[in-house]
Amino acid sequence: MKKKNKVFITSVVAIGIVAGSYFAFTGGSSDVAIAYNGYKVTEKQIENTQKFGGEVIPNGMETIPFDPSKGTYELAVQKGDEVKKGQLLFTYNDPTMKLGVTEAEMQKKLAEKEVALLKKQIDTAKQTLQKNKNAGAPQEMLKAPETEVQQLESQLEMKKFEVEKAEQMIKANKEKLTTLSVTSPVDGFIDEITKNTDEKIGLNGITIRHTGPLKVKGQLSEFELAHVKVGQEVTITSKTVPGKKWTGKVTEITSTPIKGMDENKTVSNYQFIVTLDNSEDLQNGFHVYVTNTSGAATGTVIPKSSIVKKGDKNVVFVMKDGKVKEQPITVEFETDSEAKVSGVKKGEQIVSKPDKDLKDGMEVNAQ
Repeated sequence: MKKKNKVFITSVVAIGIVAGSYFAFTGGSSDVAIAYNGYKVTEKQIENTQKFGGEVIPNGMETIPFDPSKGTYELAVQKGDEVKKGQLLFTYNDPTMKLGVTEAEMQKKLAEKEVALLKKQIDTAKQTLQKNKNAGAPQEMLKAPETEVQQLESQLEMKKFEVEKAEQMIKANKEKLTTLSVTSPVDGFIDEITKNTDEKIGLNGITIRHTGPLKVKGQLSEFELAHVKVGQEVTITSKTVPGKKWTGKVTEITSTPIKGMDENKTVSNYQFIVTLDNSEDLQNGFHVYVTNTSGAATGTVIPKSSIVKKGDKNVVFVMKDGKVKEQPITVEFETDSEAKVSGVKKGEQIVSKPDKDLKDGMEVNAQ
């Protein structure tokens, strides 16, 4: 029995020695420093950006339909051709109108020949009359050549009138022919020539793709509308051409929402158009990203995850000498993940993700 009591006393003493040694080593405190991730306060520029999907489209498209009421036509261009404004695209075949021009031209030529012949006859008659006068012929003998000259001159005036009439007919018929000639309204490229009417395709005709910088077409939800304005500069990127950026401006935002197949949708979308400053390496149909910067600020920047809301103020926990100090700050500008603030200095170490258990003055280990 005495032996058992001796073992028990020895064990209690040993435990006491170990416990005393621990408290002596820790300074008599039972608190253990908790490890937190730290963030070194920096100074830099941050931006508020939004990214939208889009598709590259031509500068413009123009379709000139064929008019079936004007009959057949002859093409003057083919798919892929570059055309200039005013260049002939096609001409309708109207044999009646062309025949009218041909007939008028023939009438003019015939009348001009008769005019030339009458002029010669008049010259001859005048020469004969003058010879008779010089020979002293009596007045009665001069009446016949004088009458002949008058008749020929009268016929000449009639033929000249016929020439003028033929010219007017030619001009009128040619003006009608010009309505059969269809020219390009713009500079561009022949994108498509549809010769057969198809209900799925629409009217047959020639489609011209305008020259000039390409554009980007995309959609904005009703919640995104406030972030994008007409005239705003944007940046374009493409997975197809990695590492390259293009710039442009928003030139159009529709005021009418895009109609979709889903009648039960709860969010409306609106189309926007960006006109590119340059479009090198981009092609019609490429899918791209449109990045819009709605605000920027430069200064002291910290992660938003480090900010704790306490009542009506924001605070961060500054780490120094193994402890944290609660420091009030003012948020001056923010993005989705960062904030420009005042109240802390560049180089200070703060807790990047404080939890609810972190208190002012607590001992911490920075990770």
